[in-house]
Amino acid sequence: AERALLPPAHGQAGFCAGCASRIDCAGRALPARVARPLNDPVNEAMDTTSLNRLAGALERAVVALAILALAFRVLVYGHIPRPPGAAWGSADVIDFALALLLFLLALACTGLAVALSTRAAERERGRAYRPAVIGMTTFVAYYLVHPYLPVL
Repeated sequence: AERALLPPAHGQAGFCAGCASRIDCAGRALPARVARPLNDPVNEAMDTTSLNRLAGALERAVVALAILALAFRVLVYGHIPRPPGAAWGSADVIDFALALLLFLLALACTGLAVALSTRAAERERGRAYRPAVIGMTTFVAYYLVHPYLPVL
């Protein structure tokens, strides 16, 4: 009963406690369910790489959505009729939904920047905040420019 609680011994299948390798000492590959240790530099490099790819995609998405929302305001907003006597029309609802989606994307960029800053090496900490800067700046620029755009 005690032996079942102990980690696999040197030479047994599983994560080898004797030499800390992913392949057991008999030369067999470990099963896929065995994970690498959390402090493994390969895991951290892969996590940072995938987070950087996600950050790039979110940065492009937030800028593209801001341009799309501003183009909607200028080109389409005035062509959607408002019901007589109504305070809000369909165009207002679409405009608000685009602004809310832009805010959520900016928030996601900021959260991703925090995740990157906790995982990045010391030399890359400055670059980790780039998604937050792009997301917040884009939303603030949209918020400031939006009311002054002419509706065509």
